[in-house]
Amino acid sequence: MPVRLPFDSCHRLPEAATRQALETDMPRLPFKGLSPQPTTRRRWQTGAAAAALLTLALAFWWWRMPVQTTPVKLSHTYAQALEQAHDGKPGAARVLYQQLARTDLSDEQRITLLAELSDYPSPQALKLLDAGLGNASDQVRKAAIDASVKLVSNSQRSLLLGPLLDDPEQSVRFHATRALLGLSPDELGPVLRRPATKCRGVSGVAQKPAAGCSEPAATGQTVSADRRP
Repeated sequence: MPVRLPFDSCHRLPEAATRQALETDMPRLPFKGLSPQPTTRRRWQTGAAAAALLTLALAFWWWRMPVQTTPVKLSHTYAQALEQAHDGKPGAARVLYQQLARTDLSDEQRITLLAELSDYPSPQALKLLDAGLGNASDQVRKAAIDASVKLVSNSQRSLLLGPLLDDPEQSVRFHATRALLGLSPDELGPVLRRPATKCRGVSGVAQKPAAGCSEPAATGQTVSADRRP
């Protein structure tokens, strides 16, 4: 007869529940790293695309918006700047440059200031001179041509004045031609290589009009000959 131990029991223990039953009864906890539901993901993608389009639209609008420059309030008038530049007082170059950079000057005022520019050479003066050479007024362009004779070297002068040999105003073309007289062939190199100078030469020797050139176009070739004594 088998001996019963104290911990033995005659009652049968219930069988352990299956794993599937346990997984069904246990609540599910959300795990990190799981992708959101398809509806949530679609909404998120739509919002991101709308935000990107709005950002691009704002950037394009800002880029196309014209820049509004605030006018500089000058502490001196045109007359004060002209007197200061003419007398060579301290700070004359600064006030002269500021006045020439104005857009509300009359042609007469700009011409008078350009006459003083040659006494204050600098890179800023060259920019103002180049702006004067491209001014809409032919009188201002001619004043800038006169200033270039004193302000820049001969080789630089040929580079600056070369385009004016094709100026639509005949008096400006003659003025540029006279300003280039006396330059050596080396200094005139950039001008002589221009196609238009085949008709408007600056050689200082009267020549017959070149082939394909009319008499008025070849007048620049005879300017220096007419000025000889």
